[in-house]
Amino acid sequence: MIQIASVRQLFPVQQRLRQRRLLSIFAHPDDESLHVSGLLFQASKEKIPTFLVCLTQGEKGVTDLGLTGNRLKQKRHQELLAATKLLGIHRVVHLNFPDGKLAFYQSRIRDALKRIISEIKPQVILTFDPSGFYGHPDHIATSLAVKSCFPLARQPAINLYFSVSSLPDKWFHRGAPWRLRWPTMPTPTHRFHAASYADLKANVCLCYRTQPLRSFPLPFRVWFRMFDWEYLHCVNLRKRYPFHFQTYSTPHISFTPSRDEITWA
Repeated sequence: MIQIASVRQLFPVQQRLRQRRLLSIFAHPDDESLHVSGLLFQASKEKIPTFLVCLTQGEKGVTDLGLTGNRLKQKRHQELLAATKLLGIHRVVHLNFPDGKLAFYQSRIRDALKRIISEIKPQVILTFDPSGFYGHPDHIATSLAVKSCFPLARQPAINLYFSVSSLPDKWFHRGAPWRLRWPTMPTPTHRFHAASYADLKANVCLCYRTQPLRSFPLPFRVWFRMFDWEYLHCVNLRKRYPFHFQTYSTPHISFTPSRDEITWA
C-alpha cells in the first residue's frame, strides 16, 4: 500500500509537473466530509484546485430540525457551502437529482458528469467504491455512474480513486443499513494519514447541523482521532468491478432492486 505524503502522488506521472485539478464526486451533502475531507484539505494546502460535485440536495436525510422539502434542501445546500469553505474547495457543483433514487437516473447522471469532467478537466477523481461503503444505493449508483464515464478501453490521463474503508464492522450500528459491504469493496491501494486534521474534520462535519449526531457511533473528534487514516483504491479503468444493489430501508428511503445479485461494472 502506498502512503500518501503529498496529494501530487495521486496524479498521473505525466501530469505531476503540470497544472493539476482534483474533482470529488459524491451523492449527498456531508459525504465528502466523512470520506475524504483530510485529502481535500491537504490538496488545498498544496495549492491544487479542488472541485466537488454533489449529486443530490440531500432532502431525504434524517434531521431533528423539522425541515422538509425545499426548506431542507436550502439548509443542506448552505451547510455544504460552509463545509467546503473550511476545506478550501475551489468550486462546488450542486446538482438536484432525487435523493434516494440515483439508481434510476444512471444515464442522466453519466451525461451530466461527462459534461462537468469535460469542463473542469481534472487529472484526479475521487468517489465512492462500488460497495457504497455500507450498501447505500445512492453511493453505489454514484460509483457506477462515475466509472461509466470511462469505457473499458485505453487508460485515460485521469486517475480515478474509490474511497474505501479498513474499519471493522463492530464500529457501525448493528442492523441494517450500517454494515460494511466487504464482498464488493476493493482493497485499499493508497492511504493518507489525516491525524493532524482530526479537529478540522470534526468541525467540517459539524457544519451539517441537519444531520443528527446520535446517528454517528462516536463524537466526531473522538472518531477522527481513533480512525485517522483515509484509504483509497486506485481504479483500473480496464477492469470490471463487482457491485450489488440490495434492499435498503431507512425512515425516509426505501429501495428495492430489480434483481438481488452481484453484477459487474
